[in-house]
Amino acid sequence: MNLPRYIVRKPPNAKPEKDDEDYERISDFFVTSQTTKPPDAYDFDPGELAYARYGVHTPEPVNYEVCALDFQGGEWWGIPVHDACWKIFERISKLRTGEVDLEGFVALWAREACGECGFQNLKQEPVVQKCRLQWWSHKPGTEYLAANPRDIPGLILALQQIPLDQHLPECVFPLRAIDERLSSADTFSVLPTELKDMVLSHLSSKDIGNLRLASRTFQQLPNRLFFRLIRDELPWFWEIDELRAACAEYCEPLYNMQNPLLSQLLSVHAVRGRELLDRDMNWLEIYKKLCLLKKSMLGVRNRARIWTVVEEVVARIARLREKGWSQVEPTIEERESGLVTNGCYCPLCNPFTEMITWR
Repeated sequence: MNLPRYIVRKPPNAKPEKDDEDYERISDFFVTSQTTKPPDAYDFDPGELAYARYGVHTPEPVNYEVCALDFQGGEWWGIPVHDACWKIFERISKLRTGEVDLEGFVALWAREACGECGFQNLKQEPVVQKCRLQWWSHKPGTEYLAANPRDIPGLILALQQIPLDQHLPECVFPLRAIDERLSSADTFSVLPTELKDMVLSHLSSKDIGNLRLASRTFQQLPNRLFFRLIRDELPWFWEIDELRAACAEYCEPLYNMQNPLLSQLLSVHAVRGRELLDRDMNWLEIYKKLCLLKKSMLGVRNRARIWTVVEEVVARIARLREKGWSQVEPTIEERESGLVTNGCYCPLCNPFTEMITWR
């Protein structure tokens, strides 16, 4: 892992620090600063931290030992996390649960840690397993795995080129004449618009495409549908919200000025920062542009990959919370009942399993 951070238990009687995140203030753990150089596995060097927090200068990385959660003899053990991945974890946690559950993350790690995958049976893209050997193997076509998934060069510029100001009618596709005989045989044609919209609201983009092939009633699609598809299928493009918020902060005071002419000139831009109505944006064009960026930008492709993995981690933490647990460290009852499955390997990455399968 290149330039990681570490999750470390706070020392006894530790006082809050000025740079604490909200979730760190209420937790027995904290996240260190980022290292200034990659860890050295040969010398057991975790990498020098950019600055010390809670008096921790050099944590000891661990991948799956539960006993490492303890604070003993002035030696700190730390769970390594990639800085960009942790930032994505923070974002998804706030999006799904409204908070960053640091205690829950450590509790899940204490029960399901995997020295190779991070967590037991955490599905990754197959290419990750092929590249992740004792040393990382750089294979042609896998360059996106090394791309920065958080700060993506050129992404903001690409998003600014999307036609945000284009006002459209309710439907986004060109109107075409429909044979009335075919329409009368289409069961969906008798449904009111509200019910047809309800049907569309439960379908993925692939299912909607198949539905349009099966029924001419859905030849036209509402513009707002593609806003929902962006939210559901491309949630990792958070820059759109940031652009809207920045525009609101700049344009709103100008938009509220009493000069009618100036207000008219600025209204198209200022509306971005308000509660945007679906009809004010060409969500179809935005959706197509974002799908194109996912294929053409290495950082976006890597972000989409990481987002899917972290979504599963956040979901596991939520399920663990629902089951209930009295402490971060697994109890004796949990160990004896087989709920603690952490280890160096899991069934998905165990090299011995692969050897047996090959034979």
